[in-house]
Amino acid sequence: MARFKAGIEGVSNQLNELARGLMLYALARKEFHLKGHGLDRYKR
Repeated sequence: MARFKAGIEGVSNQLNELARGLMLYALARKEFHLKGHGLDRYKR
């Protein structure tokens, strides 16, 4: 039973990490759009 519970906690931790990553990605994209697609600035 303890192993089962630990498994659930591990999955929820992974989901939290994934959600955080998606939020950071969405914020970065929004910021990127606000800057007007300055691709040449990003490549340097």
